[in-house]
Amino acid sequence: MKKFLGRLCFWGAVIFVVLSVMIGMSYYLITTPTINIPANKNILILGDATTECSIDDNLFKRSMNISQSATHHLFSYCKLKKVLSSTQQIDTVLCAFSSNNIAKEKDVWLFGPAVKGQLIPFMGADEWKVFWDNDKQLMLNLIVQLPKNISIPMFRSVLAHRPAVVDIGAYLFLDRHSLPQELQSRANETTDSVLVCSSIALSHLRKMAELCEQHNVTFCLINCPSYQPEKYGYRKDVAAYHQQYFSDIPFYDYSDFAVPDSCHDKIPLLNYMGAEIFSAYLNEHFGKE
Repeated sequence: MKKFLGRLCFWGAVIFVVLSVMIGMSYYLITTPTINIPANKNILILGDATTECSIDDNLFKRSMNISQSATHHLFSYCKLKKVLSSTQQIDTVLCAFSSNNIAKEKDVWLFGPAVKGQLIPFMGADEWKVFWDNDKQLMLNLIVQLPKNISIPMFRSVLAHRPAVVDIGAYLFLDRHSLPQELQSRANETTDSVLVCSSIALSHLRKMAELCEQHNVTFCLINCPSYQPEKYGYRKDVAAYHQQYFSDIPFYDYSDFAVPDSCHDKIPLLNYMGAEIFSAYLNEHFGKE
């Protein structure tokens, strides 16, 4: 019996060491900078679906869009840390700032099923503490999922004979026009409520601004075109939050940028036709206004 227990402990220890080495190597490969930014790109676009669908970085030629649907500003901060640690050419960051991404209800992007598991390896101690303070059970679940989120990109990279690449976002070509259906579904909705912001989102926007300052990068906020922003987009509330918390940060409010209704997919989102118009405008005018 003692001999059996000894062997069991020995092989258990071997398996633990092997798994630890594999996870450690995988973590190193994933967190080693692999974000390739073309030499002609000096503007980084961060945010959720509002920037993901609105800014085509093939048309706004100086920019690189790494926005992604349902991305909380905590994860945008993690992505920004990753980029600025691996490149010197970015001199401007445009980060989404609208009711669609600063509202408290969007904390579900952190503490719900939409949490970006592939970005967990980019988190530091401060980000883990956010989960510890707000949802310890979810934090434990994320730790359990960490080996999977690390190893899958690593094995894919081995099979493809290229460095490990994590899906961090890109421009989304949206060939859709769902605006009429959304307006119909919201026909009886009252629009006199007040925007309540996420303290986590606001604090990580400030962290992004401070990080950019450390790297001599200009940090800006952007509110992309939306349908009737005064009615549906809390435009005045968003401007008030900017004035209250970020008056020192440039804010480009394009929420009322005029495009035909057919260029909106949904109330806060442009489709590819709207993105073409808006991106061409940014390419021509951004930085010259």
